[in-house]
Amino acid sequence: MYDADLNQVTVKKLDAALGSSPAALLSGSNEIENGFTLTEDGSRDRLEWLRAIPRAQDSGFERIRMAFDDQAGLAVMELFDTFGNRTVLKFSSMQRNPEIPDRLFRFTPPKGADVLSD
Repeated sequence: MYDADLNQVTVKKLDAALGSSPAALLSGSNEIENGFTLTEDGSRDRLEWLRAIPRAQDSGFERIRMAFDDQAGLAVMELFDTFGNRTVLKFSSMQRNPEIPDRLFRFTPPKGADVLSD
């Protein structure tokens, strides 16, 4: 993670970095239940909803709701943060496991940046 204001890079293993974040729900990991308590949240607008409550107190989120279409594709995520804000993400034209060049995931810290490792 790079913080431009502090000119600081923090290096963590992927599992530790994702933790109980919304990205963890999208990562495809089979260990989602380690980071979240999951419950069905009913049907609305022809979508099936799932509620995810982060187990970690410091996740920054109170809850996350996800809606799936009739082909089990993710259609909507609602993120409720600890400040009372609600963010809605709507997904369309999703592709599962597309080919992405490795070069897009390389990061070189800016010159003079502090690099912290866990």
